[in-house]
Amino acid sequence: MSLLIDKQVANSLNGKNTKSSLSQYLQGVQHFGITVDDMEKALEFYVGILGGKVAIGGNGFYGEDLQNLMFQKEQLEALERGISPKCIGVPNILDGAEEALDVRFISFGNTCVEVIHFRDAKLNYKAPNIFAKVPSSVGYANVPHISFHVKDDVDLNEFAKLLEEECQKRGLTEVVVNKVITVNSEAERKKAGLHYAKTVFPPGEFDGWALFYCKGPNGEQLEFNQVTRTTLANFKRAQKEYNQEVDRSFIWASDALPGNASVNNNNGNWEWPHTKKWPKFSGSKIDILKQLFLAGEAMNINNFVQFFTEDAVYQFGNFSVVYGHQGIKDSSMAFLENCEGLHHHLTNMWQLSEELVIVEMINTYVRHDGKIITLPCGDTVRFRGDKICDMRIYMDIAPLFSE
Repeated sequence: MSLLIDKQVANSLNGKNTKSSLSQYLQGVQHFGITVDDMEKALEFYVGILGGKVAIGGNGFYGEDLQNLMFQKEQLEALERGISPKCIGVPNILDGAEEALDVRFISFGNTCVEVIHFRDAKLNYKAPNIFAKVPSSVGYANVPHISFHVKDDVDLNEFAKLLEEECQKRGLTEVVVNKVITVNSEAERKKAGLHYAKTVFPPGEFDGWALFYCKGPNGEQLEFNQVTRTTLANFKRAQKEYNQEVDRSFIWASDALPGNASVNNNNGNWEWPHTKKWPKFSGSKIDILKQLFLAGEAMNINNFVQFFTEDAVYQFGNFSVVYGHQGIKDSSMAFLENCEGLHHHLTNMWQLSEELVIVEMINTYVRHDGKIITLPCGDTVRFRGDKICDMRIYMDIAPLFSE
């Protein structure tokens, strides 16, 4: 097999590969999805034969927001052409009376395969898909979708807006993001505001799942998603099971710090992309604190406590003083139960010595109900070696817990 590319094309391709204005928002591909005709056969192959581990899944999904999220562009096309949406592969999952969606996410350690299945709502997941299979020759598009894993601290709706605007600027007008509200024209869709992402799911396995759908430049189906809270725990559990079975050491994307898989990397020679917004404060202990704040933003309390000595003294606002790793974990439970996301906006950092750092910042919190709260904060942090032995956080956290 030979591949012939002239110099002009090669130079063009190389040039387009040098910089992406959106790359800093992503942390890789989270899963590949495919619609299957027979869910039982799919599970037998991907789980039974290939050894994947089911992370999360469910049967019988439906709803207006889900219908719009997945099929809005096709529905608008059907309206414009005056045809039934079913003529172009759109099921009716509006209210669960006609069709329903079944889904499984299967972990293979470094990524996942998602199998989805639309069937008669009166039947179970063993029923055939409502639409016929398409040819599987590589000359045809066999309706897969690719999902890109968006970083936990990125606002999905703002990112969707940014993505669409950037593509439009570059002439990729086919890239259009669906919205979760019903619209009857493209003009209405454009005016509908930031309603791209579905971020609220019923309590259970899908708690912490968030996503939006859009078409790619060639009409391919794309998804951008985030995985937090319950879903994160399930995906990590399935990844761990897979690692143990195949003797591998795949790690979760947000745990993969450059140069070291541990959060306790004191080399100070790496920087997460969003920290470029932070003023360039410097100092040996300041660098450790920046890593501590990033661990806090990841909402992973087990990583967070590794920055403290075993006998550390810790006080958050007006809460009682606590001691050691377990005390810090216990005192953080109420915060984690109320807060979905956190970002530190550092305004000043002073390293007065190798033992003492003072920090001023403004913190933005996102509650599970979607409410965003911004609060001023000041920290005094004392070190013993490279570990924190005393941390006092001065702020009024009460608004986070108010109705």
